[in-house]
Amino acid sequence: MWGQNFLWLPIGLVSASLATAVGPRLVAARSAGEAGHAAGRRDSEGALVLATAGLALSSALLVGLGWPIARLVAFGEATRDGFAPLAHTVVAFGLGLLGTGLMFFVVRIMFSIDDARGAAITTWILAVVGILAMAICADVAQRSDRAPALAVGFGVAHVVGAVIMVVRYSRVSGWLRWRSCARPMASSVVAGAVCAVLLLIGIDSFPTSRVGALCAIVVGTAAA
Repeated sequence: MWGQNFLWLPIGLVSASLATAVGPRLVAARSAGEAGHAAGRRDSEGALVLATAGLALSSALLVGLGWPIARLVAFGEATRDGFAPLAHTVVAFGLGLLGTGLMFFVVRIMFSIDDARGAAITTWILAVVGILAMAICADVAQRSDRAPALAVGFGVAHVVGAVIMVVRYSRVSGWLRWRSCARPMASSVVAGAVCAVLLLIGIDSFPTSRVGALCAIVVGTAAA
């Protein structure tokens, strides 16, 4: 799917990078037993909060700059139905980016605490929920909006998967204190939502040409 390329870029930059960096530290903390509990808690909470902040900002950029992105990079056959379906798809993937990225991140750090079974079970649940959500969204959407509808279903499934996986990680590791990380995570989500709204308002000031789209992306990204 065309818009999915823009989903995996921030996941690679944020989720994969953080999981790769913190994974060995979590393995060392778990191997140390009780002596590594404080380090495991610090690294788990810090990485989860940082991942949420980075993904919330990335989500805001995709949602707020969906139209300029579509105008800038779409060519040829991709634009046969206009830019609207493409822009809506980017926005839809942006709305689900936080859940998708957190799911990607937590699945990988689950292997650091030797809980491959939990990751596998959650992936199966994600697959079932995803199929149902995408089928329902595609069925109720008009033909021109089918791709954005599928993206919405994809995001819903990953939000459900992320919630299940974070709860599972917290229970198995014992390293997450919700009173410590809930507030900064919620603040990041709220800040991302405000940023997305401001970007949506601001892009109306730019021309609808490719040059205008490029300017909107550069200015919007720098402002965010």
